[in-house]
Amino acid sequence: MKNINYIKHLNFWFELLKDNPAVKPTHVSLYIALFQQWNLNHFTETFIINRPELMSLSKIGSKTTYSKCLQEMVDWGWIVYTPSTSSYSNSVMKIIYTLDIIERHKKIKKAKSDTSSPKNGTVHQSTTCPESGTLEEVSTCPESGTSRGLVVGHIYKTINNKQKHININNSTISKYDEAL
Repeated sequence: MKNINYIKHLNFWFELLKDNPAVKPTHVSLYIALFQQWNLNHFTETFIINRPELMSLSKIGSKTTYSKCLQEMVDWGWIVYTPSTSSYSNSVMKIIYTLDIIERHKKIKKAKSDTSSPKNGTVHQSTTCPESGTLEEVSTCPESGTSRGLVVGHIYKTINNKQKHININNSTISKYDEAL
């Protein structure tokens, strides 16, 4: 496996949590338990997991909750889970490396930004900034002339036709995008 930077991987993963309102404490707990197992296995490509051990470590008491959390993390692209075919064999887990998650996250952001606004029918266009490589989304309301938009790394709010700029340092995402 690649040389994993423990801190950068977890820091970027916590940034992803901010963009996903469906994440619950059980997901965080289970992911941290999986990450610890991955660390104990020296960040190998795949590693064997033990359900009772993971449930105990993540403080999840229900098999249903455990299974649901695993499936949702698979759906979100955080892990690849290969369940065992018998009760005598072990399940195999692969945690998706953050650089791969970054690429997937950018594609999802781009897909979301290419949709029409339900209120006024304006289309939100997304472009890639040549200097930073970040995705930008900006739309203008034809009636009032006000613009509102989302630039990855910056949040703009329109208050009384004036934009109040709340700066979120652009390096928040890009610092995890550098080569490890």
